[in-house]
Amino acid sequence: MPVQANLKHRGFYSHRSLLYSAVFYLTIILTSFTVSLAPRDAVAAPPDISGSYTGNLSGSGICTPPPNETANTNLTFTITQNGGNFTGSGTFLDVDSDSGTFQFTSGIVDDSGNVSANVDVQSDVDQTGSFSGTFSGGTLSLLFNISDIGPPNCNFILNGTFTRTSAADLVVDPEITPSNVLTAPILLNNQVKAITSDLNTRIGDVLRGIGFGPRLTASGLMWQGQSGLNAGDRAVNYGIWGSYSYADFENDFVSTAFDGSRHNFLAGFDFSPWENTIFGVALGYEMSDIDTRFNRGNEQTDGYTVAPYAGMLLSDNWSVDASVGYSRVDYDQFRTDPVFGTRITSSPSADRWFGTLNVNGFTSWKNWIFGGRIGILHARNIQESFTESDGTFIPEFTNKLGQWNVGGDVAYSFDQFEPFARVIYERDFSMTEIAVTGGGPQPSNDNDNFVFGAGIRYFGSNGLTGNLEWNKRVDRDDFDEDIFSLTVRMDF
Repeated sequence: MPVQANLKHRGFYSHRSLLYSAVFYLTIILTSFTVSLAPRDAVAAPPDISGSYTGNLSGSGICTPPPNETANTNLTFTITQNGGNFTGSGTFLDVDSDSGTFQFTSGIVDDSGNVSANVDVQSDVDQTGSFSGTFSGGTLSLLFNISDIGPPNCNFILNGTFTRTSAADLVVDPEITPSNVLTAPILLNNQVKAITSDLNTRIGDVLRGIGFGPRLTASGLMWQGQSGLNAGDRAVNYGIWGSYSYADFENDFVSTAFDGSRHNFLAGFDFSPWENTIFGVALGYEMSDIDTRFNRGNEQTDGYTVAPYAGMLLSDNWSVDASVGYSRVDYDQFRTDPVFGTRITSSPSADRWFGTLNVNGFTSWKNWIFGGRIGILHARNIQESFTESDGTFIPEFTNKLGQWNVGGDVAYSFDQFEPFARVIYERDFSMTEIAVTGGGPQPSNDNDNFVFGAGIRYFGSNGLTGNLEWNKRVDRDDFDEDIFSLTVRMDF
């Protein structure tokens, strides 16, 4: 049987009130942090008009020379919105079977629901003009003012009401979309979890080491806790650690297909100002290489992260931990023009914020160790505006993620080694949903998956510990990922 640590020694009771207060304030800070991730103008934010629309446009045109014309046209179009700006494109078919395409080159939405934009129409007679109107309850009511470019020189005033048939956060034509615009919302979960998973594991190992104290292995040897941290009067003051992880991933949905790999490096320092607590900070670097088949392009990233973290043992078997972080990510990417075959390049940057809060439980039976966890994650990726090499301007856009997760693991201790297996269920309660133009299959925007993992922990002499593991993400539509990671820690 593992020997349980005696938590009723001097110091624990004297600091119990202070420790619980620390957890309370830590929770308040994390909650405030995640709320602050929302845009500062959220109270008066413009309505979200992104989505696909269908409707009818009718009216009359004054032509030079006469006769004047009437118009009755069916329209189908999509709108992509970033803050108060939007762009869109669509097709039309009128009663005379004339057809063509049109696009919105700019637009503004204010917080009252008023909309306006410039319009260009391509058909047998090209046209240009503008529209204005209102958005309410998923419906756009619009007034178009369109003029011919060249004979027969008609000026049309047209009215229409259009119903939104889908309301995705991001509506794109993948062939002409910069790589990171489409990959960022799909990969936000995986990029953040590459960091927070290492932090959560690191904190959990330390706190379990304190909680269990010295434990008996299968060979009868005594080892001082799971992380090198000792319980009781010999509690370790500080430790340093480093980790490396490699991920291989693929999105195989026909319209948004891409595949790539990612390398993550983390280094951390933590200390215990009071027994049964841990405070620390981690610095990280990440790089990835992604082939974006949807636009015949490639995306390479470099990112730097700083992430403070903390944890506290609540009792022999329960703990709480939290982390917050910021990453600066730079992209170097290209796509291939679908018409001319030329390479269009860009080098944008993004700010990524994240925060986690977890409650952990653990217990043991003979040489078996059992753990469980329930947690919450908030993340936001703010992509700065940029201009591609062909002059295309991409406005600032934001991707979001809110997720809760629950999981457990089981390990068996013998000598200096502890093999383990785990399973985690993740469900997104807030995410950036994607739709594609063209009327074909749409991404499912699946919002949950499982992560299965296995590995081995090592507990050496003089406070040296290690962790080697493999994890696989499964059951998320059209997406697979394998992750390999190695962590080494030294306690002093």
